[in-house]
Amino acid sequence: MAPEHRPRGRASPGLGQGRLIRTGIERALRHVRHDPLQIPALIWKNLCYPFTAEATELRYDRAMGIDTAGVIEADQLGHGAGAKCYHATPPGIAEFMIAQVAPRARDFTFVDVGSGKGRVLLLAARHPFRKVIGVELSEQLCRIARQNIRSAAHRLNCIAPIEIVHLDARNFVLPTGNCVLFLYSPFLNEVADPVINNVVQSFEAEPREIAVLYYSDVFPARLSLPPFVTRELPAQPRDRRYRYRRFDLRAVMFLLAPERGHALAGSA
Repeated sequence: MAPEHRPRGRASPGLGQGRLIRTGIERALRHVRHDPLQIPALIWKNLCYPFTAEATELRYDRAMGIDTAGVIEADQLGHGAGAKCYHATPPGIAEFMIAQVAPRARDFTFVDVGSGKGRVLLLAARHPFRKVIGVELSEQLCRIARQNIRSAAHRLNCIAPIEIVHLDARNFVLPTGNCVLFLYSPFLNEVADPVINNVVQSFEAEPREIAVLYYSDVFPARLSLPPFVTRELPAQPRDRRYRYRRFDLRAVMFLLAPERGHALAGSA
């Protein structure tokens, strides 16, 4: 298991592109005594680094006072078959998707399935949802998320209560009342299929409004069948902090409601 990452805190007020470039050059020059022939490539790499998605994401974390950036492979987290590596939802995409349901936040509980280090939880909790719940299989990521919430929730003006549940998503029982489920391509379909089946069973046991916000390139087949109603989300933002921009991922909202009368079907 990878070592636990600690929040980095706020960036110093003077940290800017110029300082990042100087730091990159200094890092490259430290390699001179090892392999001088590699210096041109190292200088170019470090000059470009401040403009990469990775560096932009780290600056976002520092500004927010949280630790959510980076990639951790599934085997380092102890995940089994069907799991994917950890990488956080790009903030611009998360905010865009949350905005689809934010006008009716008071009517819904927000559930992030595969909540990782808690970035989406903090963004959602800035809206007046009845409650914000994160479901995460990795105990390591749960610890980091709880630390992020303790250190940043008040400063980020979070107003909804946040709960983190350390659990396999296939065993999670949806709360009663209207729900929003957020899924940022958290696992393969062999895991996603039973999760969506549980959503349908919960809806059949208690008919109410359920919205599934799903960001992925491949969606579980069950979501395309009744009683789900599909709503494509056009005009999705381009987030510079997104390291997988080259892939054809898109945001889709899948809706469940008694007699198909879902108010979110017409949300802006």
